[in-house]
Amino acid sequence: MEKKKNEVNFSQEQFFDLMKRFYEKGIKEEEITVKKWLDEFKLGIQNATGK
Repeated sequence: MEKKKNEVNFSQEQFFDLMKRFYEKGIKEEEITVKKWLDEFKLGIQNATGK
């Protein structure tokens, strides 16, 4: 089976900005779980890349 490679045009600056925002969100929210944080982070990446 072949795996398709998903190429994303996402600069380091955009990635680190997204990481910073989600890090701050994780620090501020008391009820956040790792799973919820990762799910929201994935959505943030998808929104930023348009995929």
